[in-house]
Amino acid sequence: MMNTLENTLQQLTDERSNHISTYLKSHHDQFKTLSHKCTDYFNILKTTLPEDAHDLLFQYEDLVNYLHSISQDFIYKQGLKDGAQLLKLLSCKQSGDLP
Repeated sequence: MMNTLENTLQQLTDERSNHISTYLKSHHDQFKTLSHKCTDYFNILKTTLPEDAHDLLFQYEDLVNYLHSISQDFIYKQGLKDGAQLLKLLSCKQSGDLP
């Protein structure tokens, strides 16, 4: 049962993260600007490095993207937990259950 809940939470987290990412890419000017700069820098590095170093550059890019993905997943889940705690705290305060 817990594994199913974790899988469902992971799927919902992935879907929400993808939705937010898509939104950022099309609506957030600073994100778009920085994303284009990253692509430009990557292309400069790729053309500057010798051909035999391209694989290393791609491996680096994959690791950076994977680390970013892990970080975003953790932050999103922590935000959900914090939101649930805040809701619980507010509901206790409203009902007068707080010390």
